[in-house]
Amino acid sequence: MDGIAVIGGGPAGSTIAALLAQRGLSVRLYEATRFPRPHIGESLLPATIEALELSGAAQKVRSAGFTVKNGATMAWGADHELWTWNFRETNKAQPHSYQVNREEFDQILLQHARESGVHVHEGTKVQCVRFDGDDAIGIEIDSELYPASYVIDATGQQSLIANQEAAKSWDDDFRNLAVYRYYRGGEHMPGDAAGNILVESVADGWLWKIPLKNHVSSVGVVTDRDIAMNSIRETSLEDWFDEVIRFSTYTSSFLTDAEAIGSCTATRDWSYQANQFTGPRHCLIGDAACFIDPLFSTGVHLAIYSATIGAALVATTLNAPNLASLAAEAFERQYRQHYGHFRELARLFYGSNRSIDSYFWQTRQITGESAYSPRAAFVRAVSGQASTGYERTTLSHGVLPHSFTNAIDEVENSRHQRQSALRQLTESTVLAVSGSVSIENVALFSDDAFQPGLVIRRKGLDDIPISRFVADVISVIQSDATTASAIASALTHRGWTLPVIRASLKPTIELLCVEGIFEFDAL
Repeated sequence: MDGIAVIGGGPAGSTIAALLAQRGLSVRLYEATRFPRPHIGESLLPATIEALELSGAAQKVRSAGFTVKNGATMAWGADHELWTWNFRETNKAQPHSYQVNREEFDQILLQHARESGVHVHEGTKVQCVRFDGDDAIGIEIDSELYPASYVIDATGQQSLIANQEAAKSWDDDFRNLAVYRYYRGGEHMPGDAAGNILVESVADGWLWKIPLKNHVSSVGVVTDRDIAMNSIRETSLEDWFDEVIRFSTYTSSFLTDAEAIGSCTATRDWSYQANQFTGPRHCLIGDAACFIDPLFSTGVHLAIYSATIGAALVATTLNAPNLASLAAEAFERQYRQHYGHFRELARLFYGSNRSIDSYFWQTRQITGESAYSPRAAFVRAVSGQASTGYERTTLSHGVLPHSFTNAIDEVENSRHQRQSALRQLTESTVLAVSGSVSIENVALFSDDAFQPGLVIRRKGLDDIPISRFVADVISVIQSDATTASAIASALTHRGWTLPVIRASLKPTIELLCVEGIFEFDAL
C-alpha cells in the first residue's frame, strides 16, 4: 500500500491525519505553507472541543491559555439591545468553548498530528490530484506523481479537487465579503460575557469582536461583496472599514482606547458546496468540501466534524471494502445535512433581523420563497442537531414571518398532542405508519468506523438510526395496520422472544408515536 495522502494542514487535515495515524495507518500530510501562519476564524463551538477529544488534542487546546468563551452576545433581532445566549443553557457537558489565536491553535493540531505518527511535509505544494477514471491514484508535486491508496483534500477554500474538476456550486444567498483587523487594548463585556463573541448588526452587514488572549481582539465585518467593493474603490479598505466601525453602537465603544494592529485583510466569504464530497479513493473535508457564512462560528466545527467522520470513511474503505460504497453515501449524506442545518439557520437568522433598517437587511428579509416550505425550513434548522442546541434561542430574538412562527407553533403543538394521545393507547388500538416512511440499509458512524445499520427515512428530515427490533415493528405495521397484541404475535414468528417483546414493544410504539412515525385514531 502507498499510504494515505492528506493535502492541507489546517484543523481538518491535521485532525483526520492524526485519527488515521492513531489507527495504525501510514499517513503523509502536505502543507503548502509553513506553520505558524495567520488565519481568520478564531471563535470555536463547544461541539468542536468535544470532537477534538476523539483525536486526543482537546486537552492541549484547553491548556494553551486561550480566552474562555461562555457564549455569544448579540445586537441583532427585533431591536438593537444586547442579548446573550450561554452554552451552559443547552450543553451541560461542555458549558464553554474558546476564542483561539488560529496560528497557535492550528500549530497545536499540526504538532499533535506529528506526535500521532503523521509524516508532515510543510512548505510542500500539491499541484493536483491524479485520477485514473474515478479513482484517485495519488498527488502531483513538482510534476512528479506520489502514489497514494487514498487522497484527502483538506485544502480549505483553495478546494483543490473541486476546482480541478470544475465541480463547485456557489450560493447566491450568501454573496458576502469579510474584512477584518486586529486591535490591542480596548474593553470587553463585563462578567461571564467577557470572553463572548460580540455580534452587532450594522447598516452594511454585521460586525464581530472576538476577545483573544494578550489583550488582543479580532474585529471584522461581513458585508455584501458587490456593494462593499464599490465603496472600497472610492476610498480605501482601511477608510471604509474604519467608517463601518465608527457608525456601530457597541463595537466602537469597546474600541475607544484600542490601537489597531497592522492593516485590514479582506477575504471572500461567499458560501459554496463541492458537487461531490467523495469518490472511490478520495474525499473532501472542511472548507475544501463546503463553506457557510461565518455567522455561527461553524467553520472550524465543520472542519473537525468532517475530519471525524472522514477518518471513519477512510478506515472503512480500506478495511471493509464491501461497505465502502454505503460508507461514502453515509459520509456525504451526514456532512451535507450538517451543512444544510447551519445554512438554513443562518438564512432564517439573517431574514429575521429588524434591528437595523438598511438595504443590506431589507434584501435579506424572508419573503416566504425558499427551497423548503416554512415548516420544512424551520424543522430543518432546529431538528436533529444536538451538538449545537442554541437554535430556538437565537431565532426567538428575531422577527420571523407569520408563516414561520406558525410553523414553530405547529411543530411544538403537534408533538405535545401526540404525547398526550398516548394515554388513549391500548393493546387493541389500531396502529398505522404515518406518511412516506422507509427502512433503509445504510452505514452508520460508530466511534472510528462505519458499521452496517438501519435508519428510518422520511422526506425532508434527517435519518433516524434504529435497531432491527424497531425495523421489524415498523415492517409488521406496514404489512397491515394492526394492534399491539397482533404485532407481538407477528414478532414471535420473526424470531423475537417473549421477554424481549414484553420489554421493548410498548416503549418502541410510544416513542414512534411521539416522533410521528405511527398514528392511531386518537391522533
